[in-house]
Amino acid sequence: RGNLMRDNFHLKVVRVASEDAKLACLAQMLLPKFEGTGIIYTGTRVNTEIYCKFLNSQGISAANYNAGFDPDARKEIEEGLKNNRWKCVVSTNALGMGIDKPDLRFIIHTQIPESPIHYYQEIGRAGRDGKETPIILLYNPVDRDLPEHFIENSHPPFKHYQRVIERLKNESLSKRRLMRKTNLNRTKVEVIMADLIDQEIVKEVGYGRSKRYEYQSNAPQLDTTAFERLREFKLKELEKIIEYAETDKCRMFYLCDYLEDKKISNYCHKCD
Repeated sequence: RGNLMRDNFHLKVVRVASEDAKLACLAQMLLPKFEGTGIIYTGTRVNTEIYCKFLNSQGISAANYNAGFDPDARKEIEEGLKNNRWKCVVSTNALGMGIDKPDLRFIIHTQIPESPIHYYQEIGRAGRDGKETPIILLYNPVDRDLPEHFIENSHPPFKHYQRVIERLKNESLSKRRLMRKTNLNRTKVEVIMADLIDQEIVKEVGYGRSKRYEYQSNAPQLDTTAFERLREFKLKELEKIIEYAETDKCRMFYLCDYLEDKKISNYCHKCD
């Protein structure tokens, strides 16, 4: 891995007190100040629509983008971004991996990402042409609630695993029937079944054209240790990105140091 220092980045955190304040900041930044085209990252699909509509109402051309769009729509927006059709694209973190646009001129986050690693990856898509590039995080301390919610709910509660196991001990069930009998939605059932199959507590078997889940005789006890380790790791990563937002030191140095790049000095002299 090469030097992670980005000499053309101007990292800044703007502390705000509400979502309305974030919208106001965006309008103030985009109308007179920022040149070129950029990306505004939000935390949810709903917010991509809210922010996009607001910006367009202020005379700032914007399109929204998220993983819920069909492939053709996503491709059209990606091409529009590359061709500077709008001032910005408002997106969840679904946008970026396939974008090859060296002159992406700015990136603004309206929600803290999961970790410093995710943040560096997302901002790293900007300014690849070497020109000066503002990188802004709009930060409200209560913003931690959203990623914290995602982390805490990344796996269903233990009682839901037990409910599924008890049902399957009595009979083999298809996914649809398992959902009905446990009163759990499709996403929860799919997560639970993936974990139970991985731990060889349950297996998926074919019944003609359909598939059912069967509880394994002499199955091991459900082990949630891995879930807890992952949860603790993600919570620590979240604390680190909050530390980035609240640090009074050089932000570029903070990111590079966190990513174990020791090649830069203590200050880039370009962040806030």
